[in-house]
Amino acid sequence: MKKLWLFLLLVLLSVVSFAQPLRDSVKFNTPYFNIIYSEVLEQPLSAFYRVVCPESNTPRSGFNFYTEPLLHTSDDADYVNNVWDKGHLAPVGSIRCHRNMVYATFTYANCVLQHQQLNRGVWRTLESYEQKLATEYEEVYVNIRVVFNPKSNPLPTGATIPLGFYKTIKYGDRFGFTEEIYYFPNTEPISKELNYYKIQ
Repeated sequence: MKKLWLFLLLVLLSVVSFAQPLRDSVKFNTPYFNIIYSEVLEQPLSAFYRVVCPESNTPRSGFNFYTEPLLHTSDDADYVNNVWDKGHLAPVGSIRCHRNMVYATFTYANCVLQHQQLNRGVWRTLESYEQKLATEYEEVYVNIRVVFNPKSNPLPTGATIPLGFYKTIKYGDRFGFTEEIYYFPNTEPISKELNYYKIQ
C-alpha cells in the first residue's frame, strides 16, 4: 500500500510540474558560471563566468549534453540535421580545473543554437583569446548576452534561433581593469579577424 501511495504521489507531482507555464527568465547558477535561461525560447539569455585554469589538461572527452530536471531546455532533437552547433556559452577551455567543472558546462542550460561556422571559427578564436588573457592577468571575467527579437525563428523542435551574441571580456588586476566588447551575428562569419567584431 505504501508503494502505491508513493507511485500516485510521483504521478501527481509530474502532472503538476508539466502543467506549470514556461518561464521567460530563470536563474540557473552553478559554482562555476551563472546563466539566465528562457524556457519559452528554450535558450539561454545570458551567461557570466570567470576564466580559471586555462592551462589545465583536464580532458573533455566522454561527456554529452544533458537536460535539467527542473528546467525546460532545448535537447538533442534541436541540433539534428541543421547548421546549428551545440555551442557552449561558458566554454570548457575557460572552466577546466577538474572533471566536475567540465561536466557542469555540458548542461543544456549552457547550450545555445550557434551557427557551426561561427562556433568552430572566430568564436573559438575569442575563447582562446580570453584563456590567453587569464595566463597574463589575475582576473578575467566574461559576460555573454544572447540576442533575440520578436522575429527570431523557432525550430520545428521548439528551440528559438538567436540573432547574435554580445561578449564582454573584462580583465586586469588590483591596478585596474580593461574591458572589450564584441558582437557576432549568428551566421556564417564574414571575417576571421576578432577586431572586425569588436565594438569598443
